[in-house]
Amino acid sequence: MNRSDDASETKDGSNRISKPSVLWRDIMIAYAAPALMAGIGGVVIGDQILFIAAFTSIGGTSAVTAWIIGRWLKDWGLHTQWLNRSHLLVIATIFAFLGVATGLLIALVVTELSIYAFSQEIAWLDRVWIDFPLSVTIASTTTVCRWYKATHKHTSNRSV
Repeated sequence: MNRSDDASETKDGSNRISKPSVLWRDIMIAYAAPALMAGIGGVVIGDQILFIAAFTSIGGTSAVTAWIIGRWLKDWGLHTQWLNRSHLLVIATIFAFLGVATGLLIALVVTELSIYAFSQEIAWLDRVWIDFPLSVTIASTTTVCRWYKATHKHTSNRSV
């Protein structure tokens, strides 16, 4: 991609370069935001399990989700007609519902597999029913919103 594809003329006649979505930034934001918020919550209420989960299951699930969705959007997002023609609110709502469903499915699989893998109850298994759906939903929604804003700003500037 050459620089002339990225440059666009603004109303005052100056050229401005818009940056497309960058996957590693989305992954870092998807990890850091929920991990820090949940970690702070764990410290404030004195819940050590929440504090540990913030940087493991909550942040990790969010980062993996952002990576998967970010790769899919980078590879197929611009070629998917319904993503390009829909409004941001519609796309965010669809990805939020898909995030909840996927998170619940992952929580179900993890708890079912834990029956066979662990002989005793593990403290963090009680949290997966909240952590996974919430993490996947937030990460998928924020990743698709960041991608949408970057690509639509990018493509709309070219057409001006």
